[in-house]
Amino acid sequence: MKHVADLKSFLEERIAELKEEIEALQEELELHKNALKGVDAILSKESFITAAELVKKPEEPKFKPISEKFPAREEELEKEEFQIRSKAGELIGLISVFGNTISIIPEKDFTFSTTAPPFRSFFQGKILERMEGEDGDAIKAGKMAGADKIAANVITDEFNNIKNIIIQNYGKLDRKMEIINTISWTFRTIYEEQFK
Repeated sequence: MKHVADLKSFLEERIAELKEEIEALQEELELHKNALKGVDAILSKESFITAAELVKKPEEPKFKPISEKFPAREEELEKEEFQIRSKAGELIGLISVFGNTISIIPEKDFTFSTTAPPFRSFFQGKILERMEGEDGDAIKAGKMAGADKIAANVITDEFNNIKNIIIQNYGKLDRKMEIINTISWTFRTIYEEQFK
């Protein structure tokens, strides 16, 4: 239960941080809206076309170029990166998201064993196994293709220390954020146990 309580504290802190970021973005949004109104006022003196209409997305052509029929190569996919830091702010891992794949790599100076309870019993035993079960049920119900089921591959060294965790077909945004938050908490907990 201590692990769950610690995770709750971590998520509450992250929610507070995100709220502050949202408030800052809302202020920036209002500034841009006001600027757009000013631009519209200037343009209205010259024509009846507003700035919003000038930047409106053009209609797609009826016939798309042949190249668009092929999926983007992996290196062309938009990549997101999230840092995993200790409570003291030290970088201990990096999470990369591209397409429907998540890669989690510890910093080379730190070791995270697959046998550590927060990883084996919590991240693997509760988070990933639950998601695998949900996808299995969806496949049985005919709501998901077998090829779309979440799959996790943990790459380790000869001492069972994690070198990379590759999670494919994570699914929706809420799952992505749950994986990011829980593996961040897991790495942080293992790190704090090692250096307390």
